[in-house]
Amino acid sequence: MPRGPACRPLKLAAARAVLAEGRRLIWTDDEVLPEPGPLRDELTRHGRALLIAPRPNRGLQPADLDRIEAFADAR
Repeated sequence: MPRGPACRPLKLAAARAVLAEGRRLIWTDDEVLPEPGPLRDELTRHGRALLIAPRPNRGLQPADLDRIEAFADAR
């Protein structure tokens, strides 16, 4: 698996496949999350996906885990 920008098309395709199956998506990534704009809007439309970029060198923080839990509990 390539790293960094070279991996972006693969991760994006996987995210779109999850959403196309009607499933919800939690995507945490410190390298290739879509920036705010049309692509991010596409993925998060209708509250179907949660995208979180962990803090550099710190990983997911308690507030991130709270957001993930709330998203997972929401139906």
